[in-house]
Amino acid sequence: MQDRIDYLSAERTNIVRLLAATSQAPQDDNNGPERSRGRMAVLEADLARLDQLIGAMSAGPLTTLERAYELARSGHCVNLADIRRGLFAEGYDNANGQLNGPVLHKDLHRLCDAARGLGPRLPAKPKQSRRTARARRVGR
Repeated sequence: MQDRIDYLSAERTNIVRLLAATSQAPQDDNNGPERSRGRMAVLEADLARLDQLIGAMSAGPLTTLERAYELARSGHCVNLADIRRGLFAEGYDNANGQLNGPVLHKDLHRLCDAARGLGPRLPAKPKQSRRTARARRVGR
């Protein structure tokens, strides 16, 4: 775990250097202020993400569920598959075994949507039993 924290810290240092170089670079006609601002925004977002990862890893090991909820609240994950990918990338090898159950799935989806500013998902249509569907076809 410490190796990953050291790697992320080195990446953070590189991004800080790039930010400093980008903000001090002279601007010409081909590399206008819009392009420079866009690059700085991307670098700042990367820096914020690395700070979040380093903080989470340095604070001590979180359980798989705690980290899944953090990822859902972060706004970087769209659905459960993104959360699982993020967990595997961070070394949580037991993500598939821990993220089971319809209530947990619904809660994580709700948090992902809320973090991205989306409203609640529509409820699924209830399934009809075969008997009810057959009675409708027959006209009973």
